[in-house]
Amino acid sequence: MKHHKIESLETHFAFLIDKANLYIKLARSQFFKNINLNITGDQFRALYILHHEDGINQRELAQIMLKDRPNITRLVYSLEKKGLIFRKIDSENNRLSKKVFITEEGKIMVKEILPLIRKTNSEMIAGLTDEQIDTLKTTLKIICNHMEKSVKLQI
Repeated sequence: MKHHKIESLETHFAFLIDKANLYIKLARSQFFKNINLNITGDQFRALYILHHEDGINQRELAQIMLKDRPNITRLVYSLEKKGLIFRKIDSENNRLSKKVFITEEGKIMVKEILPLIRKTNSEMIAGLTDEQIDTLKTTLKIICNHMEKSVKLQI
């Protein structure tokens, strides 16, 4: 009788991805708590996206961030209340659409936080070679592209 090697939970790729994601989220949460700028990781991600793609609508922002409408609405409202973004109604193709723009204060915050984020990210991947980093990125992109095709997102 042939013995089959059963993969333990701790070495299963999905478990490892979840575990790494949990550690990354915890580190990000601690990071944003420690810098005392009254901003969360998700709020910074939104600012970073708007810094590079200013004037996108809330739906596009939700799709990029993989957030549903209620969550993106809360996030945008919170950033708007802090003066880091503003919304502007823009009629496009005979439909009213709210475009989201980053303010100067938001841009300053991104420029202030980004070097700290880069330092934290470098610490996270310390010990990996450039080749390992490239392989990891490529592998994760393949998984994301595959899952994007097979998972229905409610955005």
